[in-house]
Amino acid sequence: MKTIVNTAYINYCINQRCVSAASNSCRIQLFIKDCFVQGEVLCAPQCQRWKVHIVQKGREKTVFSLDGKQNKVFCFEPDAEYEYRLVFTADKNCTLRLYNIPDCITDIMYTDNK
Repeated sequence: MKTIVNTAYINYCINQRCVSAASNSCRIQLFIKDCFVQGEVLCAPQCQRWKVHIVQKGREKTVFSLDGKQNKVFCFEPDAEYEYRLVFTADKNCTLRLYNIPDCITDIMYTDNK
């Protein structure tokens, strides 16, 4: 797998009415604000380990770190005054799916987990 996908497919219910939305730049203001990066890591059973880091550019300071061996959803609010790099490190059995990427995330990188 080892792909990075930026598509959103969201099911949500408001006033007992269920709605679906699918888009490459989906924004549901009730749940998602522009300043949050949201996504999930999808793992095949053979997954050994994955890591997601968000690093503040210029200072090279890690501001968000998450790892695991199973599917996981994440959400992080970066400070919009800075620029960040998102680094996904994983083996070929993992996929990073991003649902919302604020403008301050300027680089998205993938590296092999060896």
